[in-house]
Amino acid sequence: MEDKKTNYKKIIIILIIFLVIIIGVFIFRDFFILKSLNSKFSNIKENQKNIYIKQVSDTAEMEIFLKDDTIKNILTPIDDSKKITEFSKPKIQKTFVDTDESKELHIFEDEEFEPDNTDYIGFNYDFINSDNFFDNLSNSLKIKIKKVDVEGIKCYKLTNFSVEDNKSIAYINVETGFPVEINDEKEESKIKYEVKFDCVTDKDIEEPDNSNYTIIESEDIEE
Repeated sequence: MEDKKTNYKKIIIILIIFLVIIIGVFIFRDFFILKSLNSKFSNIKENQKNIYIKQVSDTAEMEIFLKDDTIKNILTPIDDSKKITEFSKPKIQKTFVDTDESKELHIFEDEEFEPDNTDYIGFNYDFINSDNFFDNLSNSLKIKIKKVDVEGIKCYKLTNFSVEDNKSIAYINVETGFPVEINDEKEESKIKYEVKFDCVTDKDIEEPDNSNYTIIESEDIEE
């Protein structure tokens, strides 16, 4: 009788250990997937000097052209006639503002100005970039990860994911760590991303003729 009780205890202990291992595998699987995506994303942002990104939301469309030390941003609001084209390079930033009524060119010059060639997309993995390992692990536990296809692109679907403190659903490219689509929790609004590498030419970052623009010297960087 005692032997049977002992055997039952051993079986229960083994099952508990097995269950703990299984839970641990799933916990660390998600954590390492997120760390891997962050690593790919960060590596591209730090080292890729030729990239095109298109972001389309419910309110605006933005195109970003990065080539070497020059960044060109084109912002076109959906329900507005205004178009803003910004060129940033060392020592100077030029912002062309086109509306139905006017054309303005805002010029900011500073010998110490350096555009941040790694901060061209409003997306990051800050939630797992803490110096505290357990904070990163705890944050990753809140996110559910599932592999899906989005328009032929292999993605990880992240649910319970926060963007600027808003709960969101993010579809992340498995190969690059870049977002493909980010929706709010109720999927009522979304941002879609198109990302291409090594495709931006000198013509893409060529400034328009400014002869028809009113030139305004700015004392600070245009926001």
